Amino acid sequence: MSSPGAAMLMATDFARALDPALLARDADIDLDQWQADFVRSNAPQVAMLIPRQHGKTEAAVMKALSVATAEPDSLVLIVSPAQRLSDEFVRRARSAYGRVENAPKLIGDAARRIELENKSRILALPGDNDGDTLRGLANVRLAIIDETSRCSDALITAVRPMLATNTRGHLERLPLGMPYPQQIEHVANLLGREPLVGATFALDFTGCGRPVADQFERAGLRPQKVLITSGNEATLHDGNTHHVPKGFLVSGLEARMHSGELKIAADLMESTALKEELRDFGRKVSESGRVTYNARSGAHDDLILAICIALFIATNRPTTIRQALVI
Repeated sequence: MSSPGAAMLMATDFARALDPALLARDADIDLDQWQADFVRSNAPQVAMLIPRQHGKTEAAVMKALSVATAEPDSLVLIVSPAQRLSDEFVRRARSAYGRVENAPKLIGDAARRIELENKSRILALPGDNDGDTLRGLANVRLAIIDETSRCSDALITAVRPMLATNTRGHLERLPLGMPYPQQIEHVANLLGREPLVGATFALDFTGCGRPVADQFERAGLRPQKVLITSGNEATLHDGNTHHVPKGFLVSGLEARMHSGELKIAADLMESTALKEELRDFGRKVSESGRVTYNARSGAHDDLILAICIALFIATNRPTTIRQALVI
């Protein structure tokens, strides 16, 4: 039988997991309402536009500690334009955590890292070299970028793949106009990290064309290439080139969402954008009976189609095989 003390510790852990802001109270920190809302938020991305000396770092510290204590084996990264800023964040996190009773013990404590008994870690990383020394970290649960306005685009780009390999899922829209060589490098970086090592890579080459698809091939990524068509039949060419009607792709997504097989995790990086796309996406039947699927005028549907293609490659490989396609 568990002791009353053990039961009390369990109750405390549950309470902090249900309301992360309680950890601040236990650290003798009185959060303002906006700070408490931020610590409790499950949003995949949050941008804080806060004046100096108004509690931005304090709120971020409690966010980092709440994730590290409530979710075992979590990796939390602190990135800023200079190493000293990241180090100061870890110092403040250590100080706040030292005031919390009945929390996982510290088993690793250094100037630039904290490691808890539950195997969670908080690391301070530099950002003054455009992220060159940040690569190689995977399965990141939370990344906090301090003084983001002073960080380079290259640094932000270096951080994003670290979140992509978290087992909670990944959905990302690459920046508009990103050069294809950078896209290839980005995809290769994702596929080279667990849990994506050995995963099948599906590539929509409807818009970019075969020359771009060939660049991904030459990079050794071995894509399953998908060309979205207006026909009625899904066909396979050359073993890795799929011609698939748009209606075929969308119907697969509809079926799995209606059955509950496919759900959208609230903390995906682009979950809000995906939900907006789904809201604006519709089916239209012409007078002749032809069915088309499109986003409303001015809206996007690239995230929807990316998921449709992934579902198709994973679950609906076509059986019709045709001769080599020459264009």
